[in-house]
Amino acid sequence: MRTRVQAALLLFVVIAVAAFAVPLLLFTASDRTQQLVLARSADLDRFASFMDQAEQTGDTSAVTAEARRYTQLYGEPLVVTDTRRRPIVQTGGMRAADPAVGRLLDAALRNQTAHPTGALRPWSKGSRMFAEPAGTGTRVSGAVVLRASVDTAAQEITRRWAAVLAGTALVAVACTVIARAATRWVVSPLRRLDRAVGQLAAGLPPEQTRAGGPPELRQLASGFNRMAGTVTAALEQQRRLVADTSH
Repeated sequence: MRTRVQAALLLFVVIAVAAFAVPLLLFTASDRTQQLVLARSADLDRFASFMDQAEQTGDTSAVTAEARRYTQLYGEPLVVTDTRRRPIVQTGGMRAADPAVGRLLDAALRNQTAHPTGALRPWSKGSRMFAEPAGTGTRVSGAVVLRASVDTAAQEITRRWAAVLAGTALVAVACTVIARAATRWVVSPLRRLDRAVGQLAAGLPPEQTRAGGPPELRQLASGFNRMAGTVTAALEQQRRLVADTSH
């Protein structure tokens, strides 16, 4: 019985811990992914603003200098083009002629923003592509494509997941210890009661069952002790009567 009770309690612990840990893991991954998207979206907005100014003034030096400085600082390449898809600046080895980049540029020149979908995971590798049109309202003055590395975000997700899993493991161990103690608290009085019932059935004076466990078990043990005392007294009287009669 003890094994069955412990198995049931441990199954409940596993389900409860998983119901807490899994959503938390998914939330931490989604939250870090959203942070990456927001940060790179802000960068795209800045370069789109530079490109819009360059289209109005005819001076592309500012957007070119900022793009090269950005790639040198963060290691993430950029492509900025005008409305005819002619490259204004290309950094980090990424080119407007690349098929994947070209598709994003076409979408941006149609005034469509392109952001990657799907949350990152600890095992995510490589990069994600972002694209945004330059201009205001429905007027498009160019396009910006950015290739962002996900390695730093994936490493941070790994650290967050490790912390969550470590905390979950501690909770699981604590719950397991509590479950074993609770099982012992409930089952031990039943074992003593079962042993006393066996002694009484064999005609032996049963040992007094110590009260323990939940109130219901303590009440049952007290009732059994009273019954055992009555039965033992009746058996003793019967033995004396038989002994007197035989003499």
